[in-house]
Amino acid sequence: MLVLGVTADDKGAQLESLVKSVLSAQGHVRVRTNFVVAGGNELDIVAERESELLTQTQVTPIVGEAKAYGSPLTMPKWHALLGKLLIERASRHTTVGVLIALNGVNGHVAGSYAALKQHDAAVSIIDGGDLLMRAHASGEVADEDVARSAITAQFHREVRG
Repeated sequence: MLVLGVTADDKGAQLESLVKSVLSAQGHVRVRTNFVVAGGNELDIVAERESELLTQTQVTPIVGEAKAYGSPLTMPKWHALLGKLLIERASRHTTVGVLIALNGVNGHVAGSYAALKQHDAAVSIIDGGDLLMRAHASGEVADEDVARSAITAQFHREVRG
């Protein structure tokens, strides 16, 4: 998946917007981007999942980082998510964490994630391929031929490449 933008902030904002749309389409509520919590901790994505349990509603908080870097993410970004998740779990222990890495993660992060996942099922890494599949399902991203046709119709130019 490729996110086009003028600056890194522009690319990040587009990815966060896409993630927000996909989460909303999946039924998550109170989905927000660039959310600042106590201590000045900024989270790229926050949301909640509500599950009905007989007469009550169980709320699961979700926090995440979304990175549209041109290369696989390295340990510092992984550690940043884990730190933010730890802080959130101090006040809401059921919080789920997700790292959206548009171009995947490097081997060190993958190994760390595999080890952590054995003991903590509430942490996930989503790569660009997974996100693209979910974005197609929610209608946020069109197939290439549909996008080409729309561009040609709007700009009266043929797309090459």
